[in-house]
Amino acid sequence: MAADNIPAVECALFQQVMRKLKITWEDEETAHRVRDEIIPNAEAALRRRLGIPDSADFPFANPGPENILLENHCWYDWYDALEEFHENYFDLIEECRRRWEVMQYAAEKKAEGADPL
Repeated sequence: MAADNIPAVECALFQQVMRKLKITWEDEETAHRVRDEIIPNAEAALRRRLGIPDSADFPFANPGPENILLENHCWYDWYDALEEFHENYFDLIEECRRRWEVMQYAAEKKAEGADPL
């Protein structure tokens, strides 16, 4: 797939998603849909659902539950089945959301100069 002008992290995420979708052909329209529509929509939706602050420079390409959610969100979107994604990944979404809430709380307390624990 053409990855011209894509930063390295975004390129890595793009390649991960393309593998998840089992897209092996080179087609600019397909690449555009995945790179410019599906991935950004998944990132925005997951940031909102998981409570990841806009200020957090969080790389979804890193291994972990957020990466698993992003790849699968893209897969379900590719197959027009996002409503099933939310049902099937509800528990993992909630687990991640609780973790992000705790991290945000700890960061706020630290900024106030208080011990978060």
